[in-house]
Amino acid sequence: NYTVALEHFLASNRLSANRNVQYNIARAYEQLGRFPEAYRYYVGALIGESDEKTKKGVEDAIARVAPKV
Repeated sequence: NYTVALEHFLASNRLSANRNVQYNIARAYEQLGRFPEAYRYYVGALIGESDEKTKKGVEDAIARVAPKV
């Protein structure tokens, strides 16, 4: 249930914001078809990311949702 998961991810992000939680929020929004929100959180997840594999995955996700924004 992406809606319930999203609620938990948003609560977690309010308590302690980090790129991993932002990525999970973005994925949930994407699955719910809320592409502008997904895009916003993917961009947030990319900021400061240094791991090249993770960075590539987030960049791919941004490219996937960008046309739908």
